[in-house]
Amino acid sequence: MSALLTTAGEILLAAPDPTKGGGGNPPGWDKMLTLLHWVFLVVTVFLVAGVLLVAGRMAIAYNRGEAGEHGTRLGVVCFACILAASASGLVTVLTA
Repeated sequence: MSALLTTAGEILLAAPDPTKGGGGNPPGWDKMLTLLHWVFLVVTVFLVAGVLLVAGRMAIAYNRGEAGEHGTRLGVVCFACILAASASGLVTVLTA
């Protein structure tokens, strides 16, 4: 067990220190951030469209006098909105 811990310690000590050597972001970091920004925008458009579609279905069903499981659909869309907002917050924290 001690040999394993010693080896792990040597590996960690041999790892490059990101605070030395100019620091900065790794190569391609800006392109990855641009890609994440576009993905977030597309997901946001889909989430807004999802909320509008569920609301439209609820209105049509209400006018017809039908009862449906629209609350479940709206809950799923709202949960997806929460996940997207959480991912956005994580990316913001990691890139700051």
